[in-house]
Amino acid sequence: MHESTESVEAAQQGKRGRKWPRRLALCLFLLPLLFFLMSNALLRIPWCCGWISAKVSKKIGLETSFVRAGWMPGGEFWLEDLAVQQPAPLRGLIPTPLLHVKKISLQPVWGELVKGRRDVTRVTVDSPELMISVELLVDLLRRNTPNLPLLPEPAPKAPGVPAAEPTSAVAETKPQASPPTPPAAAPPQQPSAQASAIQKPTTWLHVNNARLTIFHAQSARALVDATSIQASVPFEGKEAAGNLAIGRIASFENPLAENRQIPLQWKAPLLETPVLEFPFLGLPWQTKAQVARVAGVPFQLVVLQKNAEWKTPDAPLTASSMESVHRIGGYLLAPSTWNGESIAQATGLSAQWQNHRAEFITARYRTILSRGILQCTEFRALGDDMAVLGNGMVLADGRLAGIVRLTASRSTAGVLEEGVGKIIPGVKFAMGNFMNEDRRVADFLLGGGIEEPFISLDLGKTPLDVRKIFAHYQQQTPVTGP
Repeated sequence: MHESTESVEAAQQGKRGRKWPRRLALCLFLLPLLFFLMSNALLRIPWCCGWISAKVSKKIGLETSFVRAGWMPGGEFWLEDLAVQQPAPLRGLIPTPLLHVKKISLQPVWGELVKGRRDVTRVTVDSPELMISVELLVDLLRRNTPNLPLLPEPAPKAPGVPAAEPTSAVAETKPQASPPTPPAAAPPQQPSAQASAIQKPTTWLHVNNARLTIFHAQSARALVDATSIQASVPFEGKEAAGNLAIGRIASFENPLAENRQIPLQWKAPLLETPVLEFPFLGLPWQTKAQVARVAGVPFQLVVLQKNAEWKTPDAPLTASSMESVHRIGGYLLAPSTWNGESIAQATGLSAQWQNHRAEFITARYRTILSRGILQCTEFRALGDDMAVLGNGMVLADGRLAGIVRLTASRSTAGVLEEGVGKIIPGVKFAMGNFMNEDRRVADFLLGGGIEEPFISLDLGKTPLDVRKIFAHYQQQTPVTGP
């Protein structure tokens, strides 16, 4: 009897021993499945999304939110309806988010992720809208430019005093010496690190149906609006070729270009375009851009306009020859380091304005950007019947000052007075005597700031809102496309 009882107990223990591995296997299968289901459920709860958003907001310094998130084992992590708000000082002025993304997803390298390395092979961004205001750029310059120089009061000469160029405190104030523009190419890396980066599979950024808008919040007008942007950009790993396509580029609601295709070439750590040739505004242009994926993200952009005869489509502007060069470079993440220069010159320039054609023998200008100061050091257009001279600057904190001087014959002065009266209704404008009875002169002062610029026709006594004047002019003479 005792032996039979022992055999029964041994049989039961054997069955329990055989069930234990099956139960363990079932638990090992169910636990990851339960973790996957629970984590995805949590990532859809508003409280959890808010907690994660608060962590991201604290790290980037801007209020961030998203509606839901999720992940798939062996697949992607994603966020939906991601919104990054404008900085707090601009929130009341600009209601739209700085960045809104319908969906952003990352494809990690799962073999590296389990080792604690956060490598990705693909980043996909669907329908991003980036809204950058001039006020935001000015705010960034204010924060990143120490010891801003004070803006002196303009002190132009009286209209009756002869001068080769308009004189003002703006012209006398020179920008600080510009630091050398950092090269787009990155400094040499250690051979082992560079070889490791090149051996990695190419990492891609895919952008679908993007929109980029640079606008002036005070006037609610878009300086640049690029839409229907598609991009496949390699930015890490092995050498690869990418592409950037822009459906439409407009400025102040007037089309500038359509269906632009820009090839990209990645060779660690440099992403660059080839020398691109394209027509724009009736002129031949060449451009090349470079950006390096190193600390600070150094970049460089050069645009060259070849010497050519110029004639706009509806012929308000023509020139027997025109050429220009424009460049900008620095660290992309530090606007105060950006340095640039824009130079243009033309001969035989003719401009149609208010049913009057002005002829200039020569014209040229030079503008430089250094340490957050944008300065037009020279602008002149000289003709037998009329001359235009000017200079000015915009400081890093957004304040601006400048002066434009017009000299003209008596007959042309009458046309200018009538034209200014149409653009600025209700303002009396008359050019003064200059050197002799056959010439007339007028000085236009510019001042205020980027947010609220003004122009004065009477040496600063009566400031006029530039935004209202420009809006009125656009209604009278809408600009057509290229």
